[in-house]
Amino acid sequence: MILCVGEALIDMVPVPYNVAIALGRLGADVGFLGRISRDPFGQMLRAQLRQSRVSLDYVVDTDDPTLLAMVQIVAQVKPHFTFYRDPEGAYVLRKEDVPARLEGVDVLHFGSISLLMEPGATAITQLVKREAGQRLISFDPNVRPILINDRDAYLARLDEWVACTDVLKVSSDDVAWLYPGRPLEEVAADWLAQDVALVVITLGEEGAMAFTAETSARVPAPHVEVADTVGAGDAFTAALLHALQRGGYLTAAALRALPRDVLSDMLRFAARVGSLTCTRAGAEPPWLDEVRNFFQHGSTLGML
Repeated sequence: MILCVGEALIDMVPVPYNVAIALGRLGADVGFLGRISRDPFGQMLRAQLRQSRVSLDYVVDTDDPTLLAMVQIVAQVKPHFTFYRDPEGAYVLRKEDVPARLEGVDVLHFGSISLLMEPGATAITQLVKREAGQRLISFDPNVRPILINDRDAYLARLDEWVACTDVLKVSSDDVAWLYPGRPLEEVAADWLAQDVALVVITLGEEGAMAFTAETSARVPAPHVEVADTVGAGDAFTAALLHALQRGGYLTAAALRALPRDVLSDMLRFAARVGSLTCTRAGAEPPWLDEVRNFFQHGSTLGML
């Protein structure tokens, strides 16, 4: 199972969304670890997870209110997020919420808003440190500058997370905020030197690139008619993890030995899933059959 740990929120666009949902729709064995309210929004989140075939075995029930995010589309494409949150961070994981053991979990994926709010940031950091080396760790910081009050503190903690990470996926926008002016290839090389096995950088309409210590690959973004880009990055991440699960590349050693053609195929599949998400308004990741039908030419690792 791929276990996604983090926050469950409502994007007011109006469909709830996260990497776990996208993975479930692609047919992956996936679960979600996080706090979900019993309020009406929380019931919507649970229903969406169930409909998308995501296990709720690790969900923590709470009466605290659901986190809301208002999404505004800027220049008809780019999303701008405004978050309506409890200052106490009631919707994020606490230390006592974290299970003592993760049964049947091959991959632990984390990142995003849950790392910016206490006590969730500390709880997840401790979980990731505990599980590093026991299963594949996937990390997407999905940087939200509007929620980061102390840049230096965030960068220091980022180093902690990277030190535990096997698969690191970022966007070029993330890198530009984290390390202004530095070339993407240079930043990727630094992360690989910190023992990350696979670094993937999405480039928006220019596609994506990936790096291991032994090889690299780059693919263009499929040409689609874009409604908006909400959820495209998470859909890309989900497709990448699905490809790793289907291909059996669930160890750091296997990632480091990825042949260039296989790495390219995985990127191409992820780019297709991310691009197809851009064709619908709001965060609405595709089902595998939809990806197959939309991209009728060319199979990718048997996944289409």
